[in-house]
Amino acid sequence: MKAILDDTAFVDGHYIHAKLVHSEKEIVYDAAARIDFIADRKYAYESYSKEPHDEYSELIYDSITNPEQLNDLSITIDYMKSPKITEGNWEFSFMIPEKVTTEFHVDKEIPINGDKLRIDMVSLSPIGITVHLPQNMSADYNHSDMVYVEYSDGTIIELNQSSIHTYENESTLIFRGHIIEIENVQGIIINGERINISQ
Repeated sequence: MKAILDDTAFVDGHYIHAKLVHSEKEIVYDAAARIDFIADRKYAYESYSKEPHDEYSELIYDSITNPEQLNDLSITIDYMKSPKITEGNWEFSFMIPEKVTTEFHVDKEIPINGDKLRIDMVSLSPIGITVHLPQNMSADYNHSDMVYVEYSDGTIIELNQSSIHTYENESTLIFRGHIIEIENVQGIIINGERINISQ
């Protein structure tokens, strides 16, 4: 597809999109992927907005496998006009939230990957828990550890997605699966071993 509207080339990948709809204008097929072809590296912004762009996009509809699927369908094109630039002197302000403690010293033995390891520290973030391991475990880690977050109201959430990273013979285990409300965490449970968290 290629389009020029109001003497402006709308050719950037995010500006235009085509869908196949039925008579009630509901979407039947949407593109699963697209390939953009650009003749030059200029984009349709500011001084370039009136210049023609030798560019087109190929849309891929992977759920269409035979021509009969297109019977009685129409193509609709969604497009967005180039943004306007508003010049001026601007001031911004924002609130800095109160710091939340995210690193906790543990210094206790915890079962990890079937072995008892002495864990010195765990870290919390909204997207997961990081367990700092004293050795390299990347080669034989089996991703079978069970990790839970316990909130102050007694709610327990499982973090069932794990990944391991190693740097200079020390590994870190990261457990994810839910957004963590750090300020409400009172404990972490790793393979049945509880770690108290005090904010």
